[in-house]
Amino acid sequence: MHPHFMYRQNFLQQLDNLKKEFDTLTSENNNLRTMLKKHEERAAFFHQEIKIIKNTIVELQSQIKVKKVIQDDLPRTYHKGTKKIKLGAGWSVENQRIANIRLMHTITLPTTIGLVEVSDCGNYLGIVCAASIFLFFLKDFSVLYLNHKNNRMEEVTNSYKPQVIKEYDFKIIFSKDSKYIYTDNGDNCIRKWCIESKVASRLLLNFDALAWGWYKDNLVIADNKNIIIYDLNNQLQLPFFKDKTEIVETITSLLVVNDETILIGTRSGKILLIKNDLIEEFSVHTKQITSLAINSNNQLISGSLDKTVVINHLDLKNNEITLINDPMRHDDYILNVRFFDDNTHFVSCSRDSTFRIWDFDNKEMRIIAHNGPVTGIATKGRLLISAGLDKRIRVWDVDFTL
Repeated sequence: MHPHFMYRQNFLQQLDNLKKEFDTLTSENNNLRTMLKKHEERAAFFHQEIKIIKNTIVELQSQIKVKKVIQDDLPRTYHKGTKKIKLGAGWSVENQRIANIRLMHTITLPTTIGLVEVSDCGNYLGIVCAASIFLFFLKDFSVLYLNHKNNRMEEVTNSYKPQVIKEYDFKIIFSKDSKYIYTDNGDNCIRKWCIESKVASRLLLNFDALAWGWYKDNLVIADNKNIIIYDLNNQLQLPFFKDKTEIVETITSLLVVNDETILIGTRSGKILLIKNDLIEEFSVHTKQITSLAINSNNQLISGSLDKTVVINHLDLKNNEITLINDPMRHDDYILNVRFFDDNTHFVSCSRDSTFRIWDFDNKEMRIIAHNGPVTGIATKGRLLISAGLDKRIRVWDVDFTL
């Protein structure tokens, strides 16, 4: 065989082998590409999983931190008379559950709290503290304090210093249209605060006001023994009675029923029904009456230093007050009572560290939510606001549709 032919045959054989190797390498390369693509997809999946896990860890850490703060913030003791009962961390419910209640928000103020009042529109909460008056916005939970020195509402900052005002010797009331808030701190004037402009104007008042309420389009104001009508437009103090009538009992609370009738709570535990110049007395409690409230069915509740809540029916036609149920008891002085808007449930708060929700069947739901006395409560719709000497305001959602 010719050498050139053999050389050609060997060359073709090597070329064929190279083609086979190339095809094999191409196939392996395709397989590697496929495997690489699968690994890239799995890597992307794991990357997404790691991202989700990291976000979950951050969220759990945040929840743990919030939970710890909330637990540290809530009461661990309950005052029953002279005894102090230990609780687990968190607010507690005792007795019958007649409503679902949920804590929505807590705010801590610089000073102890004595009284809260909610506006008719349900957007604002007036807060009386030991040294200042605050305006709390229930929609965004922001707070302003009412500066009685410059008559302006101001934000609460780190540089805030409580004003020196006679302790708890002032009152608040919202206008019927919820555009203004009136305050009295015992300096011979009423301040009319415009919520929109956040500025106050001064109205002269030469009367030591103890309690007040809206009577027709003016304020009816009581001190220990007397009642006057304050004409806001003309800044005039007008006598409530046609003749010179002085209340024999010491006045401790006041409730305006309508444009003809007001009720007075007294230190001796009596309720005075006043209509025009008529005064009727009814013995209801054994000690001072601290608070009065009435619903649209003329069911009247009163709280007292005798540690009881009493339910009466107010007969406006015959000017009578008659007992409906047996008294309901707290373990210490009752400081405030309020009806819910459904007219069938009401709430009371006490120095025993609780507020209690009741119905007319004597069912009781006891909520322990403050460290120390619960000094003020307010209701509007499903909202319940509680305040205490622990410097805290708590906003609750109360649902009676069990």
